[in-house]
Amino acid sequence: MAPTAEERNWALMCHLATLIGWIIPFSDLIITAVIWSTRKDTSEFVRFHGLEALNYQITFYLATIIAVALTWVLIGIPLLALLMIIDITVPIFMAIKASNGEMRRYPLILRLVQ
Repeated sequence: MAPTAEERNWALMCHLATLIGWIIPFSDLIITAVIWSTRKDTSEFVRFHGLEALNYQITFYLATIIAVALTWVLIGIPLLALLMIIDITVPIFMAIKASNGEMRRYPLILRLVQ
């Protein structure tokens, strides 16, 4: 069964919350966690996308901490630049997929929240 427009919008917001995290740090985790926890029992589509976005955001923060720690050997600087590019482009791509009703997984993320 295809997701409704409302389900697609909630899933889209889970992915785009990452961009809000650039303005207000950690707000992306809070927004996504709230959407996921309030909608996971009513929509399998929102549950899937909320969980994917939440796991992506946790993985991103962990990768950022590692990259910052590696700045003292200078490899962290290009890693931070790469993470910045990834953190802007990939969630937008995933938001488009969610908006189209697709269930796409983030590549190479830790799946810490089940």
